[in-house]
Amino acid sequence: MYFSICHKFMINLASYSVTLLLFLFLSPSLSISEELTFDKADKLYKQEDYEKAFSLLKELEKSKDPRVYHLLGELYYYGDHVDENDEEAAHFYGLAADLDFAPSITRLGVMHEEGYFYEVNVQLANEFYFRAHELNDDEATYFLAVNMQFGAGIEQNIPRAISFYEEAIRRGNESAVIDLGYLYVNGEFITPDYEKGFNLFKTLDNDGVPDALHNLALMYTNGYYVDVNIDKAFEYYLLSACNTASGDKLGAEGLSGLSRAFIYAGARSLLVSHWSLESRSAVKLTTGFFGALGSSENMSRSKALQHSMLGVILDPDLEYYSHPAFWGPFSLIGDR
Repeated sequence: MYFSICHKFMINLASYSVTLLLFLFLSPSLSISEELTFDKADKLYKQEDYEKAFSLLKELEKSKDPRVYHLLGELYYYGDHVDENDEEAAHFYGLAADLDFAPSITRLGVMHEEGYFYEVNVQLANEFYFRAHELNDDEATYFLAVNMQFGAGIEQNIPRAISFYEEAIRRGNESAVIDLGYLYVNGEFITPDYEKGFNLFKTLDNDGVPDALHNLALMYTNGYYVDVNIDKAFEYYLLSACNTASGDKLGAEGLSGLSRAFIYAGARSLLVSHWSLESRSAVKLTTGFFGALGSSENMSRSKALQHSMLGVILDPDLEYYSHPAFWGPFSLIGDR
């Protein structure tokens, strides 16, 4: 009997070893040089140098790496450098999805839900989302929560929607924080729970997420869970839209009507911009600003802005952000 058990163990071990070797042999992978090329392409893509990124990715197309397929799909989907082409996007997302690459599976779900290249089919979109959700994709989990909340292509189920929102939040999805917070505060489908909504929005306070700040301002304005506090409500309105500090017309004063309106309404400080913003540097500046501001009670707003600007200027991964066009648009009005 002992021999029989050992014999079975050795057979199973040999079978597992063969399976592992076959997996390693058959699975798509990049050589070291190809991996370095992909890292460079990925970095260029994040820096929005799409032309060079596309060229490098096309060199790696035959590698059968799902990350390569996904980025090519993204370039065609958004029309970055290449003409927007939903058919090509679907092709590359499909290749990556065949290799169980969760972000591409989610993107195919979006294309089916929104009718890009495919006929609108929300039920099929949810099938893609469920598949990506099982692969731990936070965006797919969030989309499922939204569709469960509103009964889109799936039976409406608020408790289950809340559960999926919470799972997406645990996976780091900011949109889930906003939507679940709004669900608690708005009370359209459930009894309002202002405390839960407030606490969810507060988790994004120091990150400077505009929707979170807006909802917190509304709660202080209307006295939801917290006492009415107009000073608190107006203390920070994140004016990160383009040209919020510029005059409304040629030769106008240095502040736009929107900025002046907040000052007249009692806002004690405003973060405003003087020219059109590049999106990613704007995010780095605002999140860095609020992160520094929340790091110490003694941190002044002007020091926090300076700290954030230096963080952008000295970022080793984005050297071209040292140009003033990227870190210089914001100014602080008031520092109380």
